[in-house]
Amino acid sequence: MEAGQKRWIPSETIFRSQRFAWNDIATTSDAALATYTDTAPLVFPNQTLLKSPASPAVYRFFDGVRQVFFSAKSFLAHGYSWGNIFTAPQEELISYPIADSVGYPDGALLKADTAHVYLVINQQLRHIPTEVLFIQLGFDWHNIIVVGPTEFGSLTIGPALTSINEVPAELLDSLDVDLDHLNQTVEYLYGTNPDIADTDGDGYLDGTEVKFRYNPTDPRPMSFL
Repeated sequence: MEAGQKRWIPSETIFRSQRFAWNDIATTSDAALATYTDTAPLVFPNQTLLKSPASPAVYRFFDGVRQVFFSAKSFLAHGYSWGNIFTAPQEELISYPIADSVGYPDGALLKADTAHVYLVINQQLRHIPTEVLFIQLGFDWHNIIVVGPTEFGSLTIGPALTSINEVPAELLDSLDVDLDHLNQTVEYLYGTNPDIADTDGDGYLDGTEVKFRYNPTDPRPMSFL
């Protein structure tokens, strides 16, 4: 029931994605239900993560469509967790049209099989044409995510950056809130805590450990990535 109207819940997966509990269901008569008008059936909440039992592909539900993740890297870069994926029957999944694939979040640094490095701004790849500009932006080389050529080709390329002023200040401020020299998107890839500069408490910043190929989530001295 919602605002005095009843909404059909079409599947168990939608029921669970809405965080409902079976013991919250109240039983009433058909006559009592008939006194309430019908409204649109419930669908998955936006950002619901879905897959079918028959395929490893993972989708994000948004505004009535499903967006596919091109890779595990793009999934993790958004801060999503594998444990939050709902498994739905294939016939239920295909009832929703596929939209564009899920790209990388704003602030991600990407490169493919060339030396060109790109910054994601407003879901567009903006080429950083010089090392000087890269350093002016306060970036570290170990924050670059390498993607395959097929995935790279699915992303939208915008105009190259020509100045630090083209990058929103609030975006730069949000990239490394714990000041450990590891960007938020890369923190998610390595499983480090984006709010703690030294996740494993071994006395070294997470970014320093990644730079020198040490495991930032394991305090043992010879634990490598």
